[in-house]
Amino acid sequence: MAHSKDRVASGMENQGMRNEGYRMPAEWEPHDAVWLQWPDATMRNASPQYARKLHSTWLEMAAVLANHVKVEIIAGNDPAAERVERDCAYFGADLRNIRIHTMPIDDVWARDNGPIFVEAPAGGLAVTGWNFNGWGGSAPYACDRCVPKAVAELVELPYVQAETTTEGGALEVNGTGSLLATRSSILNDNRNPGKSQETIEQDLGHYLGVRNFIWLSGAPTEVCLRLGDDTDWHIDIAARFTNKNTVLACWVDDESDPRRPYLERHLSELTSACDETGSALKVVKLPSPHMRSVN
Repeated sequence: MAHSKDRVASGMENQGMRNEGYRMPAEWEPHDAVWLQWPDATMRNASPQYARKLHSTWLEMAAVLANHVKVEIIAGNDPAAERVERDCAYFGADLRNIRIHTMPIDDVWARDNGPIFVEAPAGGLAVTGWNFNGWGGSAPYACDRCVPKAVAELVELPYVQAETTTEGGALEVNGTGSLLATRSSILNDNRNPGKSQETIEQDLGHYLGVRNFIWLSGAPTEVCLRLGDDTDWHIDIAARFTNKNTVLACWVDDESDPRRPYLERHLSELTSACDETGSALKVVKLPSPHMRSVN
């Protein structure tokens, strides 16, 4: 459990710092570790049934990841941490690459509420926090909102607080200056009331090192809820970069799928967009399982 800075889950390797500002590396760049928040029935936004449903998946993730990178696990309290360590050992995960930390958490979605590690202007890494508010107030968030700063203290890295409210799953970067996002998530009054797109872009640009913004429409909150989505259509369920200008776009051939009109709009927006050099994006349709509206 003791912390060692040279073994810390920095989220990425130091890639040669840029001097002009912060930079969020692309997801495929080499990284040293992955952070997980562990499912446990003691979390505020959980039930025993919810925790059981996720538990085997988190165990499998931890075991597989530990074969390749460090796995930094956040457990909600000391008894939960003991259970995590016991279960990981029992199911054969490599404990040499697993470290467990204890801090209060509401839920498991570290991708959304957790720290975003960036390259810092003066070199090294920094941790950024983005004012997590439970996906626009749809879930408890008081504990999860504090995770980025607590992690920064654990790993002894500078912490910077952005002005914008958003989640990690709402941000998709290519690492060289372009960002993909949905308007319905970030430019939403349930996160950033009264803030203009220009103001939000300035904040994202400063802390993530992006200058080219590719906005997809997403969908209204009521549509997202009918589709079972509490995120207001995060970009990570709409489109993802696979290199600096190739994008996988969620797609369904079935015209009766309730997402189809929104996916058609996304496809149009992507095919008319460019990367930060002015080159057209290479858009690849990614088939998605059929979805029915939630009544």
